[in-house]
Amino acid sequence: MDRRLLAVTWTLAAAAFLWGCPATSDDDSSSTPAPATENAYSYPGDYALELLTDDTYSSIEVEVDVMEGALPTAEAETAFQEALDTLTEFMGMLCNKPGGVTVMPFETIPAPADKTEFTIEDVNDLEAQYRDTYWHDTTMVLYFLYLNGHSDYDDEEAGTAVVGYAYHGTSMAIFMETVNAKAAALRPVLLKTVTVHEFGHQLGLVDNGIPMQVAHDDPEHPPHCDNSKCMMYWLNNGLSLLANLVSGEIPDFDDNCLLDIAAAGGKDARGLTQPN
Repeated sequence: MDRRLLAVTWTLAAAAFLWGCPATSDDDSSSTPAPATENAYSYPGDYALELLTDDTYSSIEVEVDVMEGALPTAEAETAFQEALDTLTEFMGMLCNKPGGVTVMPFETIPAPADKTEFTIEDVNDLEAQYRDTYWHDTTMVLYFLYLNGHSDYDDEEAGTAVVGYAYHGTSMAIFMETVNAKAAALRPVLLKTVTVHEFGHQLGLVDNGIPMQVAHDDPEHPPHCDNSKCMMYWLNNGLSLLANLVSGEIPDFDDNCLLDIAAAGGKDARGLTQPN
């Protein structure tokens, strides 16, 4: 896997959060690039301050595209909506946006014929084709793409499968074939966890866009938290992950991550009950 792409990987025994490098646009003709071009050359965490503070942007919009077939049942649709609701609650809790946070109604995009495996180049091409909105005026914009397929980073021999990744500074992809392959009782928590975790990377956690106030990075698995109970931990302990999934509760952001967010200009959510 490339070096700077931030991914959630499911293994048969564990879940692991990895990172690597996204593909970029070939358009380098403008010294002041349009937002679409600027985003294509950005990395997760590059717009952390724009997301956390109201210095430039006082509100956030979230654009969501869902590929045909990605939500095959009513249960899948419910889990998807719950994940977006939880994301919205976290954004309101962590980001200083007096203008509010709005998740736009999702749009359905066509599924490519006879294609269920997607490369980072495929994901970039789909975003370029179907994404409608980038940051504008006083509004910062995030983009989620929910695919009806799996990632080419999956490794059947090793028993690993990528659930989702953040690949540009405002862009995230979730592989719903991989989510939907899990037991029905586990899918809602898995989908919430990957959605919120990737958003955490866009906020610059851990030490990847905003500085740490107290050392709490995991040097073996950057850029992640060293607290096994934190949302930003690399969940390499299968039993710990399964305990979260079976309990129906997603991990909290720990106090060190919340302190980093507050120090960078986000809201101080330490001591508050976090969404679940």
